[in-house]
Amino acid sequence: MIEVIFHIGMGKTGTTSLQHVLRSSHDVLQSAGIRYLGMWQELISEKYCDYVGFQGFRQLPVDQQPAAAERLVHQLTRLASQDGIDRFLFSNEQYFENIDHLHPFFERLRQFVTVRFFLWVRPADAWLPSACAQWGILHKTNVGPVQPFVDQADRLILQYRHVATWKRLFGDSVVIRPFIKGVDPVADFAEQLGLPLPVSQDRRQMRPDAADLILRAAFNTQFDGMVLPDVFNAAIGRYRPLTTAQGLQAKADLLLGRSSMTQVVEKHRDLLGRASEAAGFDVAGTDIARDDLPSRDELVDSLLGRAVEIIAGQARELAEMRDRISVLERRLEH
Repeated sequence: MIEVIFHIGMGKTGTTSLQHVLRSSHDVLQSAGIRYLGMWQELISEKYCDYVGFQGFRQLPVDQQPAAAERLVHQLTRLASQDGIDRFLFSNEQYFENIDHLHPFFERLRQFVTVRFFLWVRPADAWLPSACAQWGILHKTNVGPVQPFVDQADRLILQYRHVATWKRLFGDSVVIRPFIKGVDPVADFAEQLGLPLPVSQDRRQMRPDAADLILRAAFNTQFDGMVLPDVFNAAIGRYRPLTTAQGLQAKADLLLGRSSMTQVVEKHRDLLGRASEAAGFDVAGTDIARDDLPSRDELVDSLLGRAVEIIAGQARELAEMRDRISVLERRLEH
C-alpha cells in the first residue's frame, strides 16, 4: 500500500537544513524506497508549484479538499507504477500551522493511503527568540509596525495550540520529537525513518545578528502589511521612527530583549501544558530567560559598518539615476 510521509515542522526546528539534505539525497532516498516530492503540491495542480502557489493550496475551500486529496492519490499511484517506489515524502512547515483548515484534505487522503506525520517541537523559551526574529522582523507577518518582542512572542506562542490538534486528529499517526540543543534534526529524522541520510554540515536560515535585525525592523515598519526579506534586500525605504525608544541600545532592548520571556510563557502555561501532554514531553522549557544582546559599543560598531556599505551603495545608485535623468532631460530639450 502507498505510504505518504509529511514532515510538518515546526518552523525554526531545522526544517530548511532537512529540506536541503532531502533535495540533495535523491539516490540515497531512492535506494531506501522513498521518493522526496519537495515542499509544494504541484502533483495536485501546477499552480501549487512554488511558495506563492502553495498559499492557494493551503487556502483551498473545504469542499474542494477531498477532490484535491483524490487527485494526489491518483498521481502517487501513477508514480508508484512507474518505478515501484510506493513511499513518498513531503516537507513543509506550513502544514503545521494550517491544520485547522486543511484537516479535511488529510482525512480524505487517509482513506486511500497510509499517512504518517513527523513533527519536531522546540521548547518555547528557545523557540520564541528565533521565531520572533524570523516572523516578527526578518519576514514581518503582522499588520502595522514591527512589534516589540513581548507582543511578537505573545502572538507567535499560539502556534503551540496546533500540537494538541494534530495529536487529537491523527493520534499515533503523528510522531512528535523534541528539538533540543545538541541534537541534529537531520540525523534524528533519518533515524526515525531508518534512512542513511548524510549529516548536515551547515545551519541554514541562521538568525541574523542584532544590527541586521534592527535595520530590517526600521525598514519593515515602513509598510503596513506583511514584508518578505527580499524587499529589504532590494532597497531601503523612507525614514519613519522605529520605536519611541531613543538610542540604539534602547531600541535593541525593546525589540530583542528577552526579559519578558517568563511573562509570556507563564501567561500561556495552560496552552503549553496541553501541548506538553500531547507531545509527551515538556515544551515550555526550563531555562531562565536571559538577554544575550551585544554591548553598546559592539552594536554601534556593527551598525556603522553596515551603514557604510548601504550608504556607499545608495550613493552609487543615486549618481547613476542622476546621469539617466540628465540624458532624458537633454532628449526632451531637443
